[in-house]
Amino acid sequence: MDNKTMQRMRAHITRNEKEIPTPYKDSKGLLTVGTGFKVDDVKSFVAMPFEIKDPKTGEPRPATDAEKKAEFHRARGLSNTELQNGPGMSPLSLPEAEIKRRLDSEITTRIDKIKDEVGTANWDRLSPGQQTAVLDVHYANGSLDNYPNLRKGIETGNAEEIAKNVDFHSGGARNWDRLARNRAEAQGISLDEAKRQVEADREAGKFDLPKQGDQLIPRPEPRPLGIAEAGGQVDRGADMVHTMRNATDGRISNPLKSQLFWKLASPTGFEPVSPP
Repeated sequence: MDNKTMQRMRAHITRNEKEIPTPYKDSKGLLTVGTGFKVDDVKSFVAMPFEIKDPKTGEPRPATDAEKKAEFHRARGLSNTELQNGPGMSPLSLPEAEIKRRLDSEITTRIDKIKDEVGTANWDRLSPGQQTAVLDVHYANGSLDNYPNLRKGIETGNAEEIAKNVDFHSGGARNWDRLARNRAEAQGISLDEAKRQVEADREAGKFDLPKQGDQLIPRPEPRPLGIAEAGGQVDRGADMVHTMRNATDGRISNPLKSQLFWKLASPTGFEPVSPP
């Protein structure tokens, strides 16, 4: 794989997963860190080279196994909102260089798994954009086992079949922005065109999930390294997407406190709305 394609994949996965240096909980409530690295068991959590602010020097230092274990058990009992705000924020952080190193390693590992699943020749035949979209589906879901039509499209070289099947949901919810980005990559079209396409399909009722309204998967906002250690507050960015439309009355409910609320209101993208 050439460096340009690797950069393309790295940017796409980072945009979709975010780059978050401190532990948080994903859409399924699992402890995660970095660019979607699962650390929901004590062994994997302790294995991470977390840093912590030394109270004597004020400088970051490697966290001890005991500190990691204590933080793991504390974090497991908190909501994602608590982990990402105020006194509940984790004192541990993963260095930026380590996040990028692990992401590159994860991308390479995933590609090898995809080749095992669909065949190396079939993978190599895909365009860089198609490869990027397929990688994202695998990255978010762990395999292509639940995507037989996508696998068939890859194996037969059917571009239309691939483009139709890079959509996915997680836990009964769809991240519409991520879905549009995958379509743009798979079809070689602009993101605006992909968003118009997604909105048209939504209006036509072509999506079977989620069954109770449209829900964008909550993603915690990335924040600078060291902010947890300093005990500071986070000024949440305007690109946060935390929206749930109630299917029964169309109201916007509040899944996370004190956040910005957005909806996919037009082909051009998201616009802010006020919570009820």
